[in-house]
Amino acid sequence: VLIIAKDLVVQAGRTNYKGLHYDVEERLKSRADVLGFQNVFGNPANERVLRTVIKRECSAARNKLRILLLDSTGKSRMTLEELTWTALSKYKRGGVGSGSKAEYQLHFAYLVRDM
Repeated sequence: VLIIAKDLVVQAGRTNYKGLHYDVEERLKSRADVLGFQNVFGNPANERVLRTVIKRECSAARNKLRILLLDSTGKSRMTLEELTWTALSKYKRGGVGSGSKAEYQLHFAYLVRDM
């Protein structure tokens, strides 16, 4: 759950962070067989427990990213490239990779500007 939450929290173009837990639940539901959640969905009690865990993990992922963004502009200043590299290596599933890093840099620049 935490891996998916961290992956979605740094998704380039994401503007809605309060509804992150809905996206995580949807991703888990769509890949329930692969991820081993087939016994959870369809059972209301298990779904309620999973929703509680998802909300807690999404909140933790949001707070960790917020702290990283605040620290990047405060005491441990980072360039935008360093911030992008650090955030993607910590949060993005599969690491930084060689994909379009520019869209992530624009996304993080926008997030830091709004803080």
